[in-house]
Amino acid sequence: MVFQATDAPLSMIAGAAIAIARFVKMSGAKVIQCAADTDDAVGVSMDAAAADLDVLPVARYNGGIVEVTAGAALATAGVPVASDSTGRAVAAVTGDRILGYLQNTAAAAGEVVNVLLTKGGMVI
Repeated sequence: MVFQATDAPLSMIAGAAIAIARFVKMSGAKVIQCAADTDDAVGVSMDAAAADLDVLPVARYNGGIVEVTAGAALATAGVPVASDSTGRAVAAVTGDRILGYLQNTAAAAGEVVNVLLTKGGMVI
């Protein structure tokens, strides 16, 4: 995967298994995959964590572009994205927390997209 983050990734402790290229959030002092469109991510997993207590690199919010797994077809670059129930990028709609902005498109779920990691509040 190609990450263009401008700062070094954070080394974080996983609170459960985490797939690569997923939005992650804090759960106590650990990170877990985001599980809802209202979750506030701390970054994107840059590697997979097999289990609780694994250490993994997390791309932090700094205006960099990172790869995130798409949770659905994403047809329009530039749209704000949120997390689905497994930390994948989906188009943000009313009530969703904006976790970044899509830089390219995906024809289907499971494809990797580039996301500009810039938080933008919630879609109203």
